[in-house]
Amino acid sequence: MTRNRRLGRPRRRHRPGRLLATAGLLGLLLVCLFGGLASFEPAATARWPWQVGYAVAALGCVAGILRLWRPRKPSPPGREEA
Repeated sequence: MTRNRRLGRPRRRHRPGRLLATAGLLGLLLVCLFGGLASFEPAATARWPWQVGYAVAALGCVAGILRLWRPRKPSPPGREEA
């Protein structure tokens, strides 16, 4: 981390990997939402496995996005991040 000169606080660096991962998870989340809605159309076969699968995948995407954007805990004294 670099230091902010005026405030003396550590300044966060921009992380493009986090943005790319978020974009990918949002894309997968949209596919899951669309697939989940499409699985409610009338059909002669069992649809509940698809509905459960889409719901689990969508919840996993939301959990992944929240994990990516959760504030990080500060490192203990003496251990600086590279």
